[in-house]
Amino acid sequence: MGMTMTQKTLAHAAGVDAVEPGEVIFPEINLAAGSDNAIPQASRVLEDLDSKQVFNPEKVAVASDHFHLNNSRTALQRNSTVSRFASKFKIAKHDLPGRGGVAHIHNSDSGRVIPGDVVVAADSHACAYGALGAFGMPVGGTDLAMAMTLGKLWIQIPGAIRVTFTGEPSQLVTGKDLGLMMLRELGPTGALGKSIEFAGESLEVFPIGDRFILADMAFECGAINGMMVPHGKALEYLGDKAEREAQYFMADDDAEYEDSIEINAEELEPLIADVERPGTVFGVSALEKSVPVDQVVIGGCGGAQVEDLYLAAKVMKYRQIDENVRLLIIPGSVETYRRLINEGLASIFTELGASIWAPTCGPCPDTAIAELAPGETGVVTTRGRSYQNGSQVYSASVAVAAASAVTGHLTDPRDLIGEIETPTPGADSEFQ
Repeated sequence: MGMTMTQKTLAHAAGVDAVEPGEVIFPEINLAAGSDNAIPQASRVLEDLDSKQVFNPEKVAVASDHFHLNNSRTALQRNSTVSRFASKFKIAKHDLPGRGGVAHIHNSDSGRVIPGDVVVAADSHACAYGALGAFGMPVGGTDLAMAMTLGKLWIQIPGAIRVTFTGEPSQLVTGKDLGLMMLRELGPTGALGKSIEFAGESLEVFPIGDRFILADMAFECGAINGMMVPHGKALEYLGDKAEREAQYFMADDDAEYEDSIEINAEELEPLIADVERPGTVFGVSALEKSVPVDQVVIGGCGGAQVEDLYLAAKVMKYRQIDENVRLLIIPGSVETYRRLINEGLASIFTELGASIWAPTCGPCPDTAIAELAPGETGVVTTRGRSYQNGSQVYSASVAVAAASAVTGHLTDPRDLIGEIETPTPGADSEFQ
């Protein structure tokens, strides 16, 4: 029996020829990544174990992305703990606020993760590394501590689900929409404990931000990882970032999948997910009445790459945001933040009436960033979270979020702008 991409990657890391679903292995880890949300627990575990060092300081990364703004005593304490942890274990890949960004985005932008890698991270967004052809698995703080100490971690080989996207996506349908359609098909537990592998010609047209979002949404369906072949735009993104040699693992023709679904991207429209009701996804055309919006967040863990921000600028072109809407722009990394400024996008957004925040996770962690008041409605390009205060949160693509910021209600971006050209970062004279 052949192996999937995930199975091949893990077998190689474990130094064995083949693996089967259900088998437990101990693969070597290329990167163990923690954040200010998990390092305090990992630090306590290592202290209890009396650990004096991590397995390799060059293969460990820690970031302050959840409690970035130090806007509370808890935030200050967590960031202080991260700094002491990095100093104690001589970890060079230590990203203080203002020097990194959202961990999975900055680690990728920095060339720390390349095709064929095995990454464990105490963050559910570890799945996003699959956009680069790497195995990324979310773990808890205790498992992270063990990975940092041993350089290995037990992993039970998952069964696999194959999701194939066919056809050319229609106007303003993004990777977020493909991910939301997958969520509608599988549901929030449809891939529980499995690996999702993405395939199909539709993926080749999407920029890296869309690929990150799609791989990341494997977790929304219950999967332990999502993975795709890093062709086209992903290879352009990788460029010469890494000093190590990448490994490319393709699924065998006779690889066994427990389930397989096919989605025709040509038939999709921009979609919206109701964060208050996990797995509830509907098309913008299903809106029977105007749904007012109070706040829009573009960026954070999703919709935060420079291509995403160019698309937002295109959708909002020559328009002010609605007078009753708060619009927050959150770049995903310092690399994107610099381009936001240097290429003129920051000026565009501030003229439209938006606020630009430093690279951080944004509204998802419970850190009082971009909160909603009781009864308010928000649109986010992140996964979003429920505030449990009578407010309503919708998760959507950058295009839907930008259009809703302009109109003040949930809006189909195709109705707002009609035909537009694909935005080209750094090459569009209208946005210099």
